Amino acid sequence: MDPMRLLEKTTKRFTLDHLRKDEVEAVSVLALDELDALITAQVTERTGQLAAELKHVRKRLQELEAEQSQAGGLERAAADAALEAEARALEAKASAELRADQAEARVRELERQLADGAGAAPAPAAEAAPAQDDGKLAALEEQVRALEERAARAEQRAADAEGRVADAEGRAGAAEARVAGLEADLKKAREAGGGDGEPAEPVTPDDHKRARRLVDALLDDIVNEDEARAKAALKSKAFRVNFAGELETARRQYVKRVKAAVRGDQDHWNEAIDALEAKAQKA
Repeated sequence: MDPMRLLEKTTKRFTLDHLRKDEVEAVSVLALDELDALITAQVTERTGQLAAELKHVRKRLQELEAEQSQAGGLERAAADAALEAEARALEAKASAELRADQAEARVRELERQLADGAGAAPAPAAEAAPAQDDGKLAALEEQVRALEERAARAEQRAADAEGRVADAEGRAGAAEARVAGLEADLKKAREAGGGDGEPAEPVTPDDHKRARRLVDALLDDIVNEDEARAKAALKSKAFRVNFAGELETARRQYVKRVKAAVRGDQDHWNEAIDALEAKAQKA
């Protein structure tokens, strides 16, 4: 007889008529006591296991929420840095254009002065003082070169500022991708934990080993695709920024193939990237 049915029947009162009609089975009091103790022990043990699993899932949810909050701060900081860099780039560009316009105006003014001086000077005087005219011309040419150099430096500063803007935008994009990943992990962890008190999906050491092997394989593919560039990025700790697109594609494969409970229990993805960068630093 099923144990649950036995337990149910032990809570009811029966007569000899029930026994004669085969509505109940005759069992000893000792057997019922032993069965009750056994089932009670199993229920207590399983309840404790489920409570421990639920506690673990709730703790992981809190950690993921904390990481999400931190990532949100990084995203805001990156966005602020990008806006500040863009403002500086625009300011530098406007300054460079202004200086270039001033330089061109000065050049035109000097050319006009040269033309006026050449037209007004009498031929005998020009022939009598060629050295003086050559000195003025050389001085004007020197001024023109100096203005052109200033304009070139201003344009270079504007280009540098635009480069910093692009770099800041890349960091902002990486931060946004990280936030999206954390949000996805948080959602999966909540689903695995069960919002209505259901037990968490069990995670085994083999699950973690398979997840880490998958991450290592995905990252190796990215590095081998452009080894020189990847090694340089890893050494400068710019791998997440310079390979943001490739990493996001690989991460989607990781999320698709590794169950949420494993990803929620340990961040194999970022640990593997950190390990690659640390190895490149030692090389």
